[in-house]
Amino acid sequence: MRKHLSTLTAVAVTATIASLAVSAPAGAVTDPAPRAADTQSFDVAPGRSNIVPFVFSFSTPVGNVDTVATMNAPLGTTFGTLDSLTTSLWTYKAGTDPYAVGNWSQLPATYHQVKDCVRLDSNTRLQCRLTTTNGGQLTPGSLGFMARIDVPSAYSTDVVDASGSFTDSRLGPIDTSIKSTGAPLTAAVSFDADVTRPATISGTGVDGGSIVVRAAGANVAGPIEVTGGKWSLALPTSIGSGSHDLVVEQTVGAETTTVTTTVDFGAPVKITAPTETDIQSSTLRIAGTGANKAAVVIREGSTPLFQGTVVGASWGTNLAGIAVGTHTYTVEQTAPGGVKTEDHVTVKRTSAVTVTSPADPKLGYIANAPFTFRGTGTPGHVITIQNIQGTVLANNVVVQSNGEWEWLRPNMRTSVYNLDFIQDKGTANTQTASIRGFGPNATPSPVITVTNPADPSVGYVANTSFTFRGKAPRVRRSRSRTARAPS
Repeated sequence: MRKHLSTLTAVAVTATIASLAVSAPAGAVTDPAPRAADTQSFDVAPGRSNIVPFVFSFSTPVGNVDTVATMNAPLGTTFGTLDSLTTSLWTYKAGTDPYAVGNWSQLPATYHQVKDCVRLDSNTRLQCRLTTTNGGQLTPGSLGFMARIDVPSAYSTDVVDASGSFTDSRLGPIDTSIKSTGAPLTAAVSFDADVTRPATISGTGVDGGSIVVRAAGANVAGPIEVTGGKWSLALPTSIGSGSHDLVVEQTVGAETTTVTTTVDFGAPVKITAPTETDIQSSTLRIAGTGANKAAVVIREGSTPLFQGTVVGASWGTNLAGIAVGTHTYTVEQTAPGGVKTEDHVTVKRTSAVTVTSPADPKLGYIANAPFTFRGTGTPGHVITIQNIQGTVLANNVVVQSNGEWEWLRPNMRTSVYNLDFIQDKGTANTQTASIRGFGPNATPSPVITVTNPADPSVGYVANTSFTFRGKAPRVRRSRSRTARAPS
């Protein structure tokens, strides 16, 4: 029997995977030097099925594979029955001829599976799905498909050349791409219980892949290499408060894939109270909004006055012992993830206006004589004096630096005075002190002043004597005269 009739020489197609493209979601690997299809001779028998290996040829190990491969039968032949031989992945022994069927052994389905095989185009094409699981990896030059090729009894010699090799142009490579599905690119953000520690973004990816994290187009973390299918990076506090979309980019070889996640550092701190900048009380309510669970510190200068936590979205406290004068308070918030924000408020505590003279309007004044009204207020502020009809008697009485003011009425005449002493009239911080029914008294109480101590706040020397001094009007005493009898 002639060779080309009884035993024809067939060719096993060496399937060159021209591009090992690892598609989304896990990045890509490109074979740097895809190899052209080889041709080898196989003895095949006409009129029966012949087992022919289709060999993968690539240079880079690839794990977590999910790919569809399409194989072409030589011209004049078709793919035979699909059975367990066809639907398995095979490997050949290292250092042996991959085109000798006897050098191949079947791989267990635990790590590699060939499934969903179908014959197409009148059985001239075979399409199968190849997957690797549980850490299975494709090793360069060691894998292939086994396919049954049905050779007809009257096989034409026109399909072989003088050397006995197939001349059909369909002896090309396996058409396929490889994508990783076992370790998809994932990303999620987590926060430490300690709000001062940075937030962490972590996830899964392809071993050896390079991960970077971007926000608003800028690189904020990475690069870092995926190890054991996992990666993790700390997010810098410079990202700032609020919600941010983070784009995680993985590069494997020449291909890049991305996944997006969101990080929310919460609202920045904001002071909502006090709403007035001038206050009278020595107690101040300071409150506001911020990020849930954030730490809040209130300072005046470098002195901390309050430390607390934002609950929900609110925080607040009462500050006591506020002295007269101007105070600037800084509220600093440290949100989960270590992101800091701050807000400021400045308040001015003013002294309430008072009238100290007359101390008791019921005692009255000396008619047709001068009288000096005195009191206290906020240094530098102006007191306006008017009667209850609104007639202004004085509008330029300035509170002195010691917090006292006075106004001389040159002649009190005999009127009954109902007066209002108004500090900062016409402003939102107007304060008023009043006297009513201050009228003339024929015998008013004498005005007594203390001259020693001049300043009680200075104090005295303990366990020693002290002389109090003062002034009071002189009281004239009339002398009684006794008439003498004429001598």
